[in-house]
Amino acid sequence: MSSLWTQIRNVALTVTVLSAIFFVLQIGVGETYNVITDPADADATTRAAYGGSIDFVERIGTLGMVVIALGPAGLAAVSARGNGSKLIDQVVQYSLPIVAIIAAVNSTDMVMEILSGDRVWDSFTDEENAWALGNAAAVVAGITGWLRMRN
Repeated sequence: MSSLWTQIRNVALTVTVLSAIFFVLQIGVGETYNVITDPADADATTRAAYGGSIDFVERIGTLGMVVIALGPAGLAAVSARGNGSKLIDQVVQYSLPIVAIIAAVNSTDMVMEILSGDRVWDSFTDEENAWALGNAAAVVAGITGWLRMRN
């Protein structure tokens, strides 16, 4: 049973990474930076991808998605160990559970819409779909990761 949880987690993590990379490329690296540092500078298209406004929790979620995309499961630009700071190592290591918790708490309706198969993908922009899919996949990866640790 453990290998089933591992496979589900790995697929969900891969979808999270791909969605995060697609999201950043779709809105642009500069806009991603604006979302994280000063969302007032983000343009209307970017704000629409977050449902119209960008709150603090979504900013942290975006930073987490960037860390996941750059981390060992993604582009491997940073590793979970040896970054020169224990804090950075922990941020890289725990970015998936952080994003999973944020998505589960802040985006429950959107995540459940995807998991239940009720999302009408054509009704949303690519940015909105990438954000939603990345959050839903992070929740699945986080839950299966926690279930896998029980053994």
